[in-house]
Amino acid sequence: MQRWGLHKSIWTQDLRKKNYETLRQNLNVDTVIVGAGITGLLTGILLRDAGKRVAIVTDGEVGHGVTGNSAGHLTQVLDYEFRDLVSRFGEEKIKDVVAACGNAINFVEKLATAKKIECGFTRTPGFKFTESKDDLQNLVEEVELAQRFGMSASQLLNNPLSFLVAGIIRFENQAMFDPLSFVLNLAESFVGEGGLLFENSRVLKVEDDSTPRVHTKFGSVSAQEIVLATHTPIGVYLSLHTRVAPYFSYVMGVRLKRAPAQGLFWDTSKPYFYLRPVKTGTDIWIIGGRDHKTGQEIKTYERYLEVEEYIHQHFDVSEILFYWGNEVFESVDGLPYIGKIPFTKNIFTGTGYSGTGLTFGVLAGRIISDLILGEKNESAEIFDPSRVKAVASASSFLKENMNVAKWYVSDRLSHHEIGEIKLIAPNEGRVIDVGEKKVAIYRTENGRIHALSSTCTHMGGTVHWNSAEKSWDCPCHGGRFRATGEAFEGPPLGDLADVKLYTEENPDAADTITEATPGFSPMPEQLLDI
Repeated sequence: MQRWGLHKSIWTQDLRKKNYETLRQNLNVDTVIVGAGITGLLTGILLRDAGKRVAIVTDGEVGHGVTGNSAGHLTQVLDYEFRDLVSRFGEEKIKDVVAACGNAINFVEKLATAKKIECGFTRTPGFKFTESKDDLQNLVEEVELAQRFGMSASQLLNNPLSFLVAGIIRFENQAMFDPLSFVLNLAESFVGEGGLLFENSRVLKVEDDSTPRVHTKFGSVSAQEIVLATHTPIGVYLSLHTRVAPYFSYVMGVRLKRAPAQGLFWDTSKPYFYLRPVKTGTDIWIIGGRDHKTGQEIKTYERYLEVEEYIHQHFDVSEILFYWGNEVFESVDGLPYIGKIPFTKNIFTGTGYSGTGLTFGVLAGRIISDLILGEKNESAEIFDPSRVKAVASASSFLKENMNVAKWYVSDRLSHHEIGEIKLIAPNEGRVIDVGEKKVAIYRTENGRIHALSSTCTHMGGTVHWNSAEKSWDCPCHGGRFRATGEAFEGPPLGDLADVKLYTEENPDAADTITEATPGFSPMPEQLLDI
């Protein structure tokens, strides 16, 4: 993969950031926020500005989750076509959603100006195009609906791209920025105004009782409210995890010999491609796509090859500088869930942002902070996680949960012999059968075998090896674990348990496997003979 440059987000180049300490004490505040991306930091700043005592804890560094791996689009053009959303929610409600997204973009612009945040915020048009004549009527309907929603939208005769298209439409007054620089500046502002921020403080348990509390390895935070700003809530919340689907997207940062006109671009293919310049006037562009359900694609490396093929087919490329992946969660009815988690007392979240995550992340920060402060927010009702849209989501809900059930069953029926360990190349992994147990085997660069339980600590799915990202991904609810078993994305709280596995390479190991207990303790609790 060295042909593709650095395997990391383009926003991390020449990065300068402050480091924040790890939580090593027990604290009591008004609100504790888990996650330091755009949702968590905006929520924290708004609550802090209202006089609340706020602590933010994050399992890694500020912005290095979904926010820092996004493409930096700020747009009112949603992942789902307007006509589909109108059929589900009605024209007036989607008009309100589009207006709320516009207000979110305005809010980012005003905040960046007020706090003098240098994040490359730029107003720019957005373009939706098709290479198929079959999609032309859909584009016409999108323009007509956008105009009825109050957007400035039009069909174009002149093509701003450097390749032929069958049709293209333009949306004015969208925006782009560097999302990682934005949240890093927010973090400095939050701490400078009295907020508490702790990095490398992974939450291992969430308590929702008379004294809401989150626990990390070395300390805990008690609060009146908990905000799980983790893209999808960590822990088990069936009311939400059964209504969102995890997808993985592939992105490249490339230098073009001939760049298109400035703008945000999306095509109508399924899955679609998206592109934008890194900043105004540059020849470096971000181009991504080829999304698939997390954990449900065996040949993940080939998805990068498909993005590369698309780039070379459409552009004259000088070099590929960066490549990286990112997980998104789609809701079953097309709109995110923002607010208090159903059947909880004091826990708030935002999830199901789809590919419009930064815009909805800003909305979530404003809605959640208003709900906690007891202030009216016009957008809160339509995004309420407790909403019931039987007509809008019934078929999608059924399809998604049948898909999850299929993977639960098929993974238990799959079979790989223990002898296949010898076939695992360095820095690769595979799930194999050891007796009646399935074991996730990873061979390190130096050839050492690392054995783990293949059971996801969220709800018991079987993880799959992601060869492109060198991770174990669960196809059920999007849990992701590093090659050596540490949970780092999606809803799992616990790590994959270590397995003591007898092999010719490890003859002194016990012939036993340890099962992890989901939740607070990442340590195994019992030994099972195989």
